[in-house]
Amino acid sequence: MIEFDQYHGEVHKMACLVISWFVSPLTSGIISSVFYIFVDYAILRKDNPFMWGMKLLPLFYFLCVTYNIFMVTWKGSKLLHFDRIPLWGSFLLAVGNGAIAVVAVQYILKPHIQKKIEGSNSIFNLIYSNSTRNDNSRALQLFAAVQILTACFAGFAHGAQDTGNAVAPVAALLSIYWSNSTQQNEEVPIYVLLYGVLGICVGLIIFGDRVITTIGKKVSDIDAASGFTIEFGAAITSLLASKLGLPISTTHCVVGSVVMVGYLRSSKRMKWSLLRNIAISWLVTIPISAIISAASMLLLISAV
Repeated sequence: MIEFDQYHGEVHKMACLVISWFVSPLTSGIISSVFYIFVDYAILRKDNPFMWGMKLLPLFYFLCVTYNIFMVTWKGSKLLHFDRIPLWGSFLLAVGNGAIAVVAVQYILKPHIQKKIEGSNSIFNLIYSNSTRNDNSRALQLFAAVQILTACFAGFAHGAQDTGNAVAPVAALLSIYWSNSTQQNEEVPIYVLLYGVLGICVGLIIFGDRVITTIGKKVSDIDAASGFTIEFGAAITSLLASKLGLPISTTHCVVGSVVMVGYLRSSKRMKWSLLRNIAISWLVTIPISAIISAASMLLLISAV
């Protein structure tokens, strides 16, 4: 803001970023909603949802693994030399690893999950007895197990997006310091990324439970099946934004998915007052951050 006259060309980029903050939760919500409708009709509404869930389990793993591998390897990190992999190479790697995941799920994971669920006392009957739908408890247990996959998927997307957002200013300053130039063409050093990862881990340990409780329990009624689709849609959107270089918030994506999937399941259970407060907090943080940054810049200019 203080240097606006010199960098007025950045206003257009800033406008695109602001638009992406609104588009990303909408996109995430749409993807999660479509996926939830598929899960609802293909599994939950069937006479034997557990059986259909087991049949489609390899497909879920194939989609997650293939998408992740492709996004990582196609035009990937120069630091890891992934930028040398051609498009067809990334495609083959993604599909190949996805196929390996299918075989592993079919012959190793599925028998283990089925044995564990069928041998349990089905405590899920107690947990989800007041659900908006009388979902099969074994199917919900299956989705609870699959959520381990989508949680890792979402965590990976969160690291790719929010860690990059956090360390970008530090990386820029270090690049200018070491090269004595504002032209930043080098890859971000691995120690800077590790520094960002450490900060996110510490923040998650100290304050993460509050955000998890708000999004996971207070906004809407979420069960294992809907949680699976929410994480899946948010992770897809966040990783795609990372690939396009758009610094969005993974939290925005998750909230968008929670709202749209929660509305599909039961609009009456939505906590609209809480969502209003969340939206206000998103809007307020932007000018507050801008004011603090501008004030800091002004102090530095005055001091130098």
